[in-house]
Amino acid sequence: MYKRQSIYYDRLADVPQGVYSVPVLGGEEHLILENAANPEPLPDGSLLVVRLNADRRTQLFRFWPDSGRLQDFPVTVSRGSSPAYHFSVVPNGKQAVVYGSRLGRENQGLGWLVVDLDSGASRPLLPVSAPESTPTALAVNRDGRSVLAAVQSGSLVRVVSIPINGPMSGRTLPQSLFTVTNQVFYIDSAPDGSVYLSLTDRPSELVRRPLSGGQSERIAGFPDNIEMIAVLPDGRAVSTARTGGRTRLVVVDKGKDPVPLTSTSEETSQPMTAAGPREIASVSYTHLDVYKRQPANNAISSAALKLCIHSLEKIIPFLYHKRGDKNNYARGSGGT
Repeated sequence: MYKRQSIYYDRLADVPQGVYSVPVLGGEEHLILENAANPEPLPDGSLLVVRLNADRRTQLFRFWPDSGRLQDFPVTVSRGSSPAYHFSVVPNGKQAVVYGSRLGRENQGLGWLVVDLDSGASRPLLPVSAPESTPTALAVNRDGRSVLAAVQSGSLVRVVSIPINGPMSGRTLPQSLFTVTNQVFYIDSAPDGSVYLSLTDRPSELVRRPLSGGQSERIAGFPDNIEMIAVLPDGRAVSTARTGGRTRLVVVDKGKDPVPLTSTSEETSQPMTAAGPREIASVSYTHLDVYKRQPANNAISSAALKLCIHSLEKIIPFLYHKRGDKNNYARGSGGT
């Protein structure tokens, strides 16, 4: 067994900045691998990390600090809105559980994979019939037989267990252990089977302040963190809120409760932008919708025009609409 003599950590902004080391007993820090994050030590002294590849995707790598050797795995790793990338090493160092996609097959979407760290081969952890279970945190149990994960379930977060190996691996749905009402960004287990979570509340406020200075004016409060707003010409704001297990755009006005931007059953979210004097463009899971405010009743309804996207990570800035039996595409303009 390799005796660890260093502590490894990373620095992360919107992309991985690098993996650093510092001696266990103290000393100077050293950058050991650029454009990498989430170092997980393996029994032989190597590290499993995510690193930006030539296509600027976060790919899984194995790194040997002593020699500088770097081995890539054909798997990309997702982070979502969490601080950490979603992978965890089985204690024997032979496998890793990853939430991501096979390299070159990103169009098939994200999923749970078990990666063999000797051969580089990967296999699905969940059956095809399993409902979507996007984690906010995951960690392999200390016994190495299952992975613990926190997954969003409506307005709650479920802590679940999934077997990694054995006859039921790849054939079993996640087993719920318990639920919490807080956000969970980190999860781990103890040798006795106890589960440790970081329970996080991140309330936020929307405020307005004159450009000339002065006191900030509170418009509204939200139980969760909001990352983006768009301002309507009449001074109201559009932001996001999670209700009924779905993310929706809401219109915010001072002294009033936020109300949904549209009555659509689709999930709508950021990024969004004012697309004209009477329009807001925003993302759904399958397309960008353009919404128009109707002057008669001040309601907002869905228009026929759509800006298509392939995924939330890569927006295709084209305006799509169907006229007769022809599909028409035009390059969009504005701030998207």
